[in-house]
Amino acid sequence: MRLFFLAFLGLLISACGSTQGISSTMNKTEDLSTGEGKYIISAPIIEKSFVQKKGNNTEFIEYYVQRSVQDYFIKFCEGKVTVAELEKHLKKQKGDIKSLTLEIEIKDGLWDSCDENNMVQSRTGEYIIIHRIVEE
Repeated sequence: MRLFFLAFLGLLISACGSTQGISSTMNKTEDLSTGEGKYIISAPIIEKSFVQKKGNNTEFIEYYVQRSVQDYFIKFCEGKVTVAELEKHLKKQKGDIKSLTLEIEIKDGLWDSCDENNMVQSRTGEYIIIHRIVEE
């Protein structure tokens, strides 16, 4: 019985590992560098509710670029694409998963402040700015 269980467990682990490899290689497109730290990527854009420091969800919606490693916050005030422009392109997409091709730059710093003298909240880390939406 124990040998059967170990064989089954090995088969299950093997099957799960190969499934992950297939899905990640099938859905991943290679990022193209445009120079100066900018990249052309194709990725899903997701919406999340803003969460206050106390852990309360708000009705304010934030946008993130979903990557295999993490979801990157989109900081609009540093980029060249507005929320309205992004929403316009997302509305053209059908289905639950909405992907766009974007020219982006990944930065590290304050998420919520566009003016260093006016700090709104203390979220920091890597974020994305969008330079343009690539029409397909």
